[in-house]
Amino acid sequence: MKYLDELNVALIYGGISDEREVSSWGAHFLYSTLCTVCKSIIPIVILKSGHWQQTYPPNTRVQSDTFLLELNPTLSDTQRVWAMPQQGLWHNMLTPKPLNIDASFIILHGEGGEDGTVQALLHAAGISYTGSNALSSGLTLNKIHSKQIVKESGIPVLDFFELKGGNKHTVASATETLFNHMPPPYIVKPCNGGSSLGICRVDKKNKFIDALRTAYKYETHIIIEKALDDRREIEVALLELHPDSHLQSHKDAIQWQDRTYLVGIGEVVLHKTPLYDYKAKYNPDKGQVEILPYADLTEPLATTVKETALAIMALLGLEGFARIDFFLSSTQELYFNEANSIPGFTNTSLFTKIFIQKGLSPREIVSEILACSLQHRH
Repeated sequence: MKYLDELNVALIYGGISDEREVSSWGAHFLYSTLCTVCKSIIPIVILKSGHWQQTYPPNTRVQSDTFLLELNPTLSDTQRVWAMPQQGLWHNMLTPKPLNIDASFIILHGEGGEDGTVQALLHAAGISYTGSNALSSGLTLNKIHSKQIVKESGIPVLDFFELKGGNKHTVASATETLFNHMPPPYIVKPCNGGSSLGICRVDKKNKFIDALRTAYKYETHIIIEKALDDRREIEVALLELHPDSHLQSHKDAIQWQDRTYLVGIGEVVLHKTPLYDYKAKYNPDKGQVEILPYADLTEPLATTVKETALAIMALLGLEGFARIDFFLSSTQELYFNEANSIPGFTNTSLFTKIFIQKGLSPREIVSEILACSLQHRH
């Protein structure tokens, strides 16, 4: 295996989902960090149309502190990128040639990124990639499937209801069934989305249809969850450590099954909003939320939270890194909320803040993710 400073790494960002802007923010953070780790970085943006394109011509070195990686470049035949089965990534449709890539770092969110499609394409092309495999990625993004698996293992999950399709008959029938078996309040959101897009709280029956309309802007597969009042929102960041990593001796490193993870707990404190939605998540300076890279928990409860998160990571087959989110009730009962196979990498993202608070540099975080991906896929 090559040393990290010998690697040519493709940074894949953008995507076809409505979360592509979040992806570009993470790509900016990662580009500047990867430049300190690897030999060269090749930014590749996935356009909203689904086309892949190099953001800059080959061998361009950009000062990342003075720019944001372009999210909507003009489609160019000379900078187009595509995958060839077991022949890697190629570029330039006028004079096709292979891209010299040793590995790829995926910073995509939602459909066409976290659902396993890009992971499957890179696997077919023979390109190593960061994070979880295609099957686990798709399973984790689907909130219904992931909750069912976690619930069947015995880990508590709040009651939820699945709604597929948006025709009037389906909605009317589902609404009657829902309100008869699970009274409000509810949280209504897309089943396969992220970044808290399309999420609404419903306290009364007459607000339910409006919440559905909001979720339907993103997809017609909807999850309706029982809302938990007086809850705490606990988020657990997990970073797999390479066997040769100097971080193996870190005080927060935990051996789980045949791997070692660095595990940290953070908390999202809601002040002026009942929901941790997109606006609150990516505008934390508005005072609606506090994003804390720690959580005030008793030692036994913190141990339970960490072990439960590790168990869920194993159940869903997640690799490399992840974030597992929980609700903690006023009576100290822990409920699984959702898992993220590619957590956010912005400067306000809890995943990065947790490990920086534990003394890691962005360079160390990225190095562990890359090293583990090479170990798993070479």
